[in-house]
Amino acid sequence: MPDPARAASSARPWPGDMLECTGMRLGPAEGRTRRVPSNPWIEPMNPSSRIHGRSLAEWQQSHPLMADLMACRPVHWFNPQVAPLAEARGDLSLGAQDMAEASARLQRFAPCLARLFPETAAAGGIIESPILRLDRLQRAWLRPEGAGTLWLKADHALPISGSIKARGGIYEVLKHAETLALGAGLVRPGDDYAKLAGDEARAFFGQYRIAVGSTGNLGLSIGLMGAALGFQVAVHMSADARAWKKAKLRAQGVEVVEYRADYSAAVAEGRRQALADPRCHFVDDENSADLFLGYAVAAERLARQFEEAGLRVDAEHPLFVHLPCGVGGRPGGRGVRAEAGLWRCRALRVCRADTCALYAAGGVYRPA
Repeated sequence: MPDPARAASSARPWPGDMLECTGMRLGPAEGRTRRVPSNPWIEPMNPSSRIHGRSLAEWQQSHPLMADLMACRPVHWFNPQVAPLAEARGDLSLGAQDMAEASARLQRFAPCLARLFPETAAAGGIIESPILRLDRLQRAWLRPEGAGTLWLKADHALPISGSIKARGGIYEVLKHAETLALGAGLVRPGDDYAKLAGDEARAFFGQYRIAVGSTGNLGLSIGLMGAALGFQVAVHMSADARAWKKAKLRAQGVEVVEYRADYSAAVAEGRRQALADPRCHFVDDENSADLFLGYAVAAERLARQFEEAGLRVDAEHPLFVHLPCGVGGRPGGRGVRAEAGLWRCRALRVCRADTCALYAAGGVYRPA
């Protein structure tokens, strides 16, 4: 990765430790980067339009990186105002206690998940993925010998829905289910949550609805989890969602609402419909703290996996975490927790050049 000291200093700081928008980059920039097509859902901006009182030309002058982003050219940017986490911890709305509570909640629901999803039983109902050493890829890619090791956090193999969205999406459904169940007296603190997989709980949850807007993976996670507990679930999907995901959701009794427009339209309409129903919980991919916390638990477990594998993370052995990003919840949650819990961790957010999203959740801090 480029040295932060050599990053362009002309751009004003945006949130995040580092942002890289890539055209499916397979190696060093020299001769091995290809342009990606422009996003067909994005309409060209009228040059005379004003955003927060400024024209497009004025924004491009004050933030030169915008021109490359708008042209879908691969770029990288290191935040020159990254501050030590110890100094900026007070600015964070979520802290270590929130993350610890999220981890404990997933432990409480483990017996329930083991009953509802037999594929999780061997792990005691814990949804987790292995870390895999990528020696062949490292030799073929861009890291010279002696420059560290390349590992993969294999969230594509997560049980239930097979993507990282199994973390945040399933966690938010479980958090909502627990709130309802505690309020109705179905469970009490200290109870075995396996009872929430039973018929009584299913009939109770069936009185409530869950809705989400999704391009696929988040909707799949929430739909499968919500339906398994007995909730009425509606997934509002954009035109680019995969057909097999829609079919799988419908096979589990989930209502799939399709839109010819893009992701933003699906989210907006799903939110509008949910607000009209007091018994409906809307999972807001763009603003949900619960999704964020569900993703954040991953880094706590990753630290244990590193310890078990004999991997050191310290000043002499820094960890660089490459996090693909969309609207920012999953890399933000995992990145903040990693930066908070692992010494000398740098979270590098990576996205496709034609779908680049800038966000604040990923953190403007680094470990002290």
